[in-house]
Amino acid sequence: MAFECYTYGLEVRRIEFRLRPNRDDWERSINGGRNKNCVLYAMIMGTEIVDSIHLSALIIDDSPIIRLLLKRVLSSYSIESDEARDGSQAIELFERRLQAERPYDLICLDFGLPKMDGGAVLHQMRSIEKKFPAAAPAYTIVVTADDSEQTVKGMLTGGANAYILKPVDRDALAGHIERICRQKSGGISRADGSA
Repeated sequence: MAFECYTYGLEVRRIEFRLRPNRDDWERSINGGRNKNCVLYAMIMGTEIVDSIHLSALIIDDSPIIRLLLKRVLSSYSIESDEARDGSQAIELFERRLQAERPYDLICLDFGLPKMDGGAVLHQMRSIEKKFPAAAPAYTIVVTADDSEQTVKGMLTGGANAYILKPVDRDALAGHIERICRQKSGGISRADGSA
């Protein structure tokens, strides 16, 4: 769909992709800014091309405060999210969504979980995904206070797409959300970011 861009007379001369939470800004958006999805804008020479993208996330952290913080950030982008406080609960929710053919687009995974650490949870999730080849792998961000080289390398080689250090940087998370929106809209075809 193409809409006129309300730029108050400014001409957009470059292609710009950006994710905008559902707020009524100076731009026109679907349903007057009250749609339930993230909106990815491609602004080209004064024309706004809008692709409405629905995202879902699974937040896995044993800290209720971190879960609440992540949920609030994600909800500001209209991303529906479920929460798990440990690995076994996360794996159950993850597999249930795959079976229902509604896989998560984003996983925010704490490394230091009780009973089963984040590495084991990630390994099990990637194994479960192989049973559902039609589903795209979930974009997984490790959210951790542990920035040791061993932990970071282990998680990235184990199937994580990115990591964010605690306390969570909202801008860093927003950058990953933009990447997922581009991926879902066809700009990037796989969770690893390759075309």
